[in-house]
Amino acid sequence: LRKSGLKTLRKSASASNDRPGHQYGVKPLDVHTGMLRQLRRFLESAHHQRSVVHVEIEKGLSEAERRKLMGDYMMKKRTAIVCVGHPDAGYLGYVRGLVGTELERRKMSKARGEWKKKMLEYTKRKEEREAQKKRESLMEAAAKARKDAAEEARQKRQEAAARAAAAKKAAEARTSGGGGAGMGDAQGPVGSGQSPSGMENGMTGVAEEEREKGEEEETEPQMPEVEVTSEEITAKMAGGGRFRKMPLPDLTKDAVTTAYLRFSLPTVDEELKPGVPVFDEVRFVWDEEEEAR
Repeated sequence: LRKSGLKTLRKSASASNDRPGHQYGVKPLDVHTGMLRQLRRFLESAHHQRSVVHVEIEKGLSEAERRKLMGDYMMKKRTAIVCVGHPDAGYLGYVRGLVGTELERRKMSKARGEWKKKMLEYTKRKEEREAQKKRESLMEAAAKARKDAAEEARQKRQEAAARAAAAKKAAEARTSGGGGAGMGDAQGPVGSGQSPSGMENGMTGVAEEEREKGEEEETEPQMPEVEVTSEEITAKMAGGGRFRKMPLPDLTKDAVTTAYLRFSLPTVDEELKPGVPVFDEVRFVWDEEEEAR
């Protein structure tokens, strides 16, 4: 039921880990009408050949309730397993593993949320950079086209001025009777085809390219690794790191108040009837019997 994700409709004030509520709003499952009722009847029957584990704190600590419960299993071996005191290593490892897994799941969920947020910001910045580069590239292309056109016009003006100056000198030479001698020397200098400003712009462009290559690109955020320490597990547990903190109490306050004076640990001396013990065996699996009592 826990793995299925089903949750009870409401938490009753009388609910506890000892007697949790089982009202799911699903008739095939509900305790009064469905599968849970049939399962309870099956467990209460002493005629099946399966082992049954009854875990109830209040009834398990009451001699009268123990006698009543075990009376239905006269034909079976009846064993009382007492878990009182300091838990053994197996239990501690199991419980701390559960808490550690839950802590890791929560940490991973939080880390994944933060990573997704960083990825969105990284993607947004990357798109902005690419758009900015595209705009700058278009602007540079337009500026280069304007500069090339201006340079071409300047060269044409220089060439036209040189031809006009040469023609003028030739006319003056003919008028003075000097003939066509020195015709080649009369021509003015023609532009080399690349102005100092053009060379400077070219050098600037190379410098900008080198600067862009030298810049390191922003590293894409990586999903961080999650680690749960022993101290964190202990801090999330009760009893000095021995028990899990549960949403419900093991026993309600009313149950403790009304039944506390009747609480007792099972012994081999308890009898269902003269000569028939309630338990064939009583095992103390945490603290020894003397310490537990």
